[in-house]
This record gives sequence, structure tokens and C-alpha cells, in this order.
Amino acid sequence: MLLPLALLTTTLLPAQTRPAATAADFHRWMKDLSNWGRWGKADERGALNLITPATRRAAAKLVREGFAVSLSHNVEKEKAPELKGLPYLDTNYAIYPEDLDAWEKKTGLRVRTGRFARRAEKGPWSMAERAGLHASTAAWFRKRDIAILGSDASSDVRPSGIEGIQQPIHTLIIVAMGTPI
Repeated sequence: MLLPLALLTTTLLPAQTRPAATAADFHRWMKDLSNWGRWGKADERGALNLITPATRRAAAKLVREGFAVSLSHNVEKEKAPELKGLPYLDTNYAIYPEDLDAWEKKTGLRVRTGRFARRAEKGPWSMAERAGLHASTAAWFRKRDIAILGSDASSDVRPSGIEGIQQPIHTLIIVAMGTPI
């Protein structure tokens, strides 16, 4: 499954009311979510092994029309996080597994932060603070055996909320799970 990091919009508890994740949680996730050895000791493809001839055939069966889709950003056309009733996800907005579940159920999974809508209104995010995925979403991705996570720049919520760990999603996805970003 390919997953572009994209639009999220559900109503959940604000991040500050959730129990904080700790460095111990992160280190446990590094072990529990690891794909190391899953495809043998000599494997260098990691989660790309999940893209097989069978999965490509299954994906091809989903095609209904043959139109081209641009991957360029068009700030005017990018939709905002509709289910939350927000024009964009502002800095420090953490996306949790429950958000991903709700969006998947409602739309068939297309996740986008609305970053370019926010940029148009408020200017660029700082590198120190931005909306993104909470570290706990790594288990959600592992459970679904994603082969690729789209978007490196907006993957992690910043600050991460885990003391001493700057980019937990980046590390869990690439290092533990062997999944390209």
C-alpha cells in the first residue's frame, strides 16, 4: 500500500489531554515494529518486499479510468482537514492512530496535513514546530504493512512530544520498519 501523508480530519481529544509518549515507549516501538530479519538476513529491500507481482496485479485491477494525475502542489486546490472543520493543521498538531482510522473509514485513506493552505494564510512552518504524525501512528502503519510513506518533510509532529527523540516517525519508519519515505 502506498500512503501519501495527507489530509486528516476527525474529532478527537486535543493532544494535551492524551497520555504522553516517553523515550521508553519509542525504544519499545523500535523493537516491536522492527522488520529486521523478516525477509532474511541478507535483505536490503525492507518493506519494498511488500510490493509483489500479486500486489501490483491487485492494484492494477483497481484502475477504472486512464487519466494522468499531477503530483505537483497547487495551493489553490489543496483541501483542508474537512472533518475537523479546520482550514489546515497548525503547528504542534499531532495526528494519532485514531485520526488515521477515522479518515480511512470515511474516505478510503488519503492523508494530508493541509500544509500548503496554512502556508498561504500564515507563511511557512518553522522547522521547530509543525503538524504531523505522532510516534504512536508507526504501529498503525506497521499493522497495515505499508511499503512506502509519502512525504518526509511533514512526517513528524514537532516538537515530537517525546523527550530526547526529535523525529520518532522518521526513525521508526526508516530504521525499524525498513520503509522508504
